[in-house]
Amino acid sequence: MKYVLKRNLATVISLLAAVVFILIFYFTSANIRSIPETDGRIVQTIYQQDESGNLNQSTLISEIGTDITAVRINDLADIGAITRVNYVPNEFVQPMELPADTQIVDLTKDFEFAEKGTLIFVIMNLNPEDENFTEQATRLDKYKTGDYWYFTLSLPQIFSASNIYVNSQLIARHGEIENYNFIHYNTSYDKITDRYVRETENTVIDLNFYTRRETMSDELASARTITIHYQSDGGRYSGIRDYAMIGTETAIKAIRQQNRIFLLIAAILSAMAFSVLIVLSILKKTGKFMPELIMIISVLLSFTAGYIADTGTTAPLLWAGVGISTIFLLLGASVFSVGKRENRSIPRIVFSSLAGIAAAAAFCLPFLPYGAANILRIILASIEVILIISVVTFTAVSSFDKKRKISVLKTICAVLVATVAAAAIFLPKTYPSTSHPLFWLYAAVIVVAFITVFKIFLDTEKANAYLKANLNLEVERQIKDIRSVIAERDNLLQFVSHDLKKPLASSAIFLDTLIEREKDAEQIKALNIVKQNTGRVLSNLSEIASYSRYNYIAEPSRVVDLCDLCATIYKYCAADCDACGIILKNSVNEKNNAFVKMHGLENAVSNIILNAVEHAECSEIIMSVTNEKDRVILSVTDNGKGISPDIEVFKPYVSENKSDNGGLGLYICKNIIESMNGELTYGRRNGRTVFEISLRKA
Repeated sequence: MKYVLKRNLATVISLLAAVVFILIFYFTSANIRSIPETDGRIVQTIYQQDESGNLNQSTLISEIGTDITAVRINDLADIGAITRVNYVPNEFVQPMELPADTQIVDLTKDFEFAEKGTLIFVIMNLNPEDENFTEQATRLDKYKTGDYWYFTLSLPQIFSASNIYVNSQLIARHGEIENYNFIHYNTSYDKITDRYVRETENTVIDLNFYTRRETMSDELASARTITIHYQSDGGRYSGIRDYAMIGTETAIKAIRQQNRIFLLIAAILSAMAFSVLIVLSILKKTGKFMPELIMIISVLLSFTAGYIADTGTTAPLLWAGVGISTIFLLLGASVFSVGKRENRSIPRIVFSSLAGIAAAAAFCLPFLPYGAANILRIILASIEVILIISVVTFTAVSSFDKKRKISVLKTICAVLVATVAAAAIFLPKTYPSTSHPLFWLYAAVIVVAFITVFKIFLDTEKANAYLKANLNLEVERQIKDIRSVIAERDNLLQFVSHDLKKPLASSAIFLDTLIEREKDAEQIKALNIVKQNTGRVLSNLSEIASYSRYNYIAEPSRVVDLCDLCATIYKYCAADCDACGIILKNSVNEKNNAFVKMHGLENAVSNIILNAVEHAECSEIIMSVTNEKDRVILSVTDNGKGISPDIEVFKPYVSENKSDNGGLGLYICKNIIESMNGELTYGRRNGRTVFEISLRKA
C-alpha cells in the first residue's frame, strides 16, 4: 500500500509540475514580436511588350494591406518577425515587381502553396512625407552607420529549391529549379539549370537603407524587395513554412546560433545517453529496457531533425517526416512501458502497434499532396489523442495495481510523454526552439528515461551483490561441511586401511605356515588362492592408506615447475626401476610451469611408473613434457606389452585378468588429476604404452 501511494503521489506531482511549467514558460517567455504591417500605397511603372515588339507603359497602384503587404523600418526593433508575405503562385515574377494578382499570405496560419511560385517580402524605408520623419530617423540612430541604416533579415527554410534576389541582385541559391534561365531575371548571372535538385537552408541577408530624406521620393526604389523563386515536390511542404526574422545583425546571429547550439547539445547528450544504455543492455544481455531506449532515440531524432532543418539539408522532406513521427514513437514506447505485461497483454500490443503505424504514416506526411496530407493530419491527430488517453489509462491502472510494482520513474516518464503530446496539439510552433516549453520537456524525458534505466541497473547490481554475498556465505558453509565429511571419510579410510591390515597380515603369515606343513596338493592349491586374494586386499588397503594419509583432493593448487617435479619423481622411482632391470629416463630438462597440486601429481606419476614396473614387462620408461596453446602435457611412456583395449583401466577393481579382482591405483590417479582440472588418458603409440596427463599451463 505504501508503494502504491508513493507511485500515485509521484504521478500527480509530475503531471502538475509539467502543466505548470508549460503555462509559466509559455506566458512568461519573451517571444519574438510580430512587426506590424505598414500602410500607404506603392506606385509601380509596368512595362509590357506587345506583339509588335513595342514597349507599353502602365501604372499599377497597390494598396498596402489590401493588395500587397509590407513593413517599414520605423517599426523594426533589435529583432522581430515578418509574419505576412506576398505570394504569386505558378510563375516566377521579375525581381522588384508586385503583380496585380499578388496574394497576401499569413504565415501563422495554414496555407496551400503551389508546386512553384514567387514569394516577395517588401521592407520599406521611412516615409519621407510623414510629419514624424525626423523623430523616426532619430529613433533609428542606433542602427545607423555612415549614411545607412543597417538591418539583417533571416529567411526560414524554402521548400525545396530556391533562388533569392534582393531588389535585382541574385544573392543566394539553394538547390536547382528545373528549366530556370537566370538571365531572364538578372544581368550578373547567366547560368541555366535544367533539372530539379532539392536543398533547403536558412538564408541571412544584410539590408541597408539610405538615410537622406530627399532621395526617398520613390518609395519602392528606396525599399528592399526580397524576391524568392521556389520549386517543390508539390506536397504539403511547399513554399515557406515559417516566418522571417529581421533585426540587428548581432541579435539575428545570436538567436540563430543559440538555437543551433542548444539543439546540437541536446542531440549529443541524447546520443550519449542512448549509447550508454545500449552498452549496458548488451553487457547485461537484456532487452527489457527497449521502451526507454525508443523514447531516447525518438527525442534524439527530434533534436537532430530540428538541428539539420536549421543548418540546411538536401533531404528536407526526409527530416521533416522524421521530426513529425517522433511524437508517435514516444507515445508507443510509453504504452509499452506502463502497459500490463502479463500474458502478452492485447491492449498493450494493440496500442503500441497503432503508434508504430501512426509514426510510419506521419513520416510520409511531407511527401503527400496537400489535400491528402490534410486528411492524414486529422487522422493522425485523432490517433494521437487515442494514444494519449491510452498512456494515461495504463498509467492510472498500474498506479492502483498493488500486485504490479512498476517503477515510479517509469510512471513519471509516461506522464511527461503524455503531457508533451497533449501540449503539442495546442501550442503553436515558436522560434527559437529554446523558447518553446516542449524543448525542455523533451530534455526532461531524456533525463528521466536515462535515470530510470540506470537506477534499475544499479538496483539489479545491488541485489546481485547481496545475492553474491549470501552465496559466498552459503558456499563457505558448504565447504566447511564438505571438509567435515572429508575428515570423517579420511578417519574411516584410515581405520579400514590400518586396523584391517593387521589381522590380514597375520592371516597371510599363518597361510605361509599352513602351506609349508600341508602335504595334500589340492589343499596347497586352495591355500595359495586364499593367500593371493589376501595379498590383493592388503595391496588395496595400502593404496587407500596412502590416499587417505595425504588427502590429495583437498590439497590446494599452485604453480609448479614440472622440470623440478620430474627430477624429484626420478629420484624416488629410479631405485625400483634399476632393481627390476628397467631404464628410467627423464627427458624434461626445460622449465614448464603448470597450475597443479604438487603432492597429488607427484603421487599419480609415481604410481603410473611403479604400475608399469610391476605389470608392463618393459625395459624402458620415459617421462616427457610437451606444450600446447594453454595446456602442458606430461607423458609417461613404456615399451612394455601394453593393456588390452577391452579393459577400462581407470575403473576401480579392474585388471587384465578378472574385472572384480584388480586394484585401485589408476582409478585414484585419475581422480587426483581431475581434482586439479587435469585429464589422464591412456593409449598406444608406435608400439609403446603412453599415459598422458593434460594440465593447465601457468
